Amino acid sequence: MKIDKITGEQILLGSSLYGAGGGGLVRFGRQFMNEALAFKSEIPVKSFGEMDDDDIIISAATVGAPSNFDVYVNPDQWKVALVLMEETFGGKIAGLCNNEMGGMAACNCWTLAAMAGIPLVDCACTSRAVPYSPMACMTLGQREGFLSTMTVCGGKGDTYIKMSVQGKVYYVTKVIRQASANINGSVLAVLRNPMPVSYMKENAAVGALTLSLKAGEVLQRYDGKPKEMVKAIEKEFNFEYICEGAVENYKIMIEGGLDVGSFFLKQGKNSYEMRYWNEYMTFENNGERLGTFPDAIITLDAATGLPFGSAELSEGQKVIIGKIHRKYLLQSPGLYVKDYLEEVERAVDRKIVEYIL
Repeated sequence: MKIDKITGEQILLGSSLYGAGGGGLVRFGRQFMNEALAFKSEIPVKSFGEMDDDDIIISAATVGAPSNFDVYVNPDQWKVALVLMEETFGGKIAGLCNNEMGGMAACNCWTLAAMAGIPLVDCACTSRAVPYSPMACMTLGQREGFLSTMTVCGGKGDTYIKMSVQGKVYYVTKVIRQASANINGSVLAVLRNPMPVSYMKENAAVGALTLSLKAGEVLQRYDGKPKEMVKAIEKEFNFEYICEGAVENYKIMIEGGLDVGSFFLKQGKNSYEMRYWNEYMTFENNGERLGTFPDAIITLDAATGLPFGSAELSEGQKVIIGKIHRKYLLQSPGLYVKDYLEEVERAVDRKIVEYIL
């Protein structure tokens, strides 16, 4: 596989389906894609079958609040993060992958791959977008004695920051999240955790780019035809239609460097509530739980049928809501760690663990 203008656009669209409310905005993903393809018109993608088990892969992430449109990362910041990683890690990097799925997250590492000549790898650290960074570190946070290595660059002017951090996954990700929060959720470029292919095979979402490409082809085919779109993604990706209507009481704020909020949707006697922490975490009808993270709860534009995120919503906007049950997602053991799910509970003030574990 190679990333070019055509396949890149399809991957961004397809991955936005699995962003499940987060994972960055597609329009910023296009900006990243165009930056990357300006350096190299085609970016190669390797499968695990083309790599040795001891080859090292690092993941790329953007950390911050999607609703903060003012400050996004640029190529120079990715380059600084890579230099810091090479200095801190000291070994050869054989491949790059994105940390999660999403309209922007899918291409987190494309610019860096194009600039540095490091191949992309057909995987992601998790099968959907996540709000809590340790989830996208697979289960490295549970490995006894594991020393996490992450490098960071972002901000601009007085808020510019760069750093290398090593320690337990929990503390390292907390330091980086706080760095973003200190500059109002500005998005930071982050490189994470050099790991061998042998570990990634067992713990990463293998084939994430291939799946996104397939989903993107379907989304392009039915763009502007919402009814046909719903039928197609039901058939191809196990999407489950739930309801549709106009967004009411839309609330969003930045807390701890992340978007937190909720909205309601009324349909006859049904009163639906969505709660999100960047991504959609819970969806209920009159108190009955219909979707619970890590289910991929999805909003589609009722006019086009295309997915969009929590930061793009507006009062009165007409949406279609459904989900892809977690059992249909690619493997992602980091999504099912009890401590991580309890963080979601605290963020959205809803029970999660009892529905999942």
